Amino acid sequence: MLKEELIKKYLHGELNPDETKELERLRLSDEDFANELEIQSVYYAERSANLKAELLNHTNNITKKSKLGLLPILFLVLGLAAAGYCIKSFISNNKSKSHVYIADNYLADRHAAPPVLMGNQTDDELWTNSIALYNKATFNESAVSFTEAIKIEGKKDQAMLYAGLSHLYSNPPNYDGAITLFNKLIDNNSLYTEEAKWYLALSYMKTSDTDKSEKLFQDIMESNSWNHMKAKELINTKD
Repeated sequence: MLKEELIKKYLHGELNPDETKELERLRLSDEDFANELEIQSVYYAERSANLKAELLNHTNNITKKSKLGLLPILFLVLGLAAAGYCIKSFISNNKSKSHVYIADNYLADRHAAPPVLMGNQTDDELWTNSIALYNKATFNESAVSFTEAIKIEGKKDQAMLYAGLSHLYSNPPNYDGAITLFNKLIDNNSLYTEEAKWYLALSYMKTSDTDKSEKLFQDIMESNSWNHMKAKELINTKD
């Protein structure tokens, strides 16, 4: 298993006992790995804390608005038979807003950049430049650069993933470009299939293709793959 895959599974609490032993071995024997593990852990912890705080604040706001908004509806129920429909629509709308808000926050929690290490000098320059553009959040440019980096031997799938992510994070997002690349990764059954499924599901959600997004979230949850707990949360929010 690649070191970056091991770190990713560690951050999401998905390591099995053998993988846990391997991570501990690398942490003690590989200084570069230990440093990367520490950096990623700090970054992930900070992003998770911010996300939880934002979600809690948003949920509290929805609850307050719901309580205030229901008062006039309750008065109307006494005289109007159609008030039941209004209540149902109101609650459904709140759930939908909460669902989209959670998805937006998961997209805001951007995927960490890939490692810089390469071999060939020409390829190394292209790869390093792609990562620099991604880290600077110049995603329109990093999408172009990572697309070019797909030709680098041994980096095709990883470059395809980050080209798709760059399309997704661009302003405005290029959902068509992202969806095309994520589907290719899934069709190729690549090392990055799990990430591709997650971000493809979010892309479909943002383009209102709910049938496809729900099917992917269900698949992620049932297969217990990467981000299966987040997929479960999104599925439950829609219920």
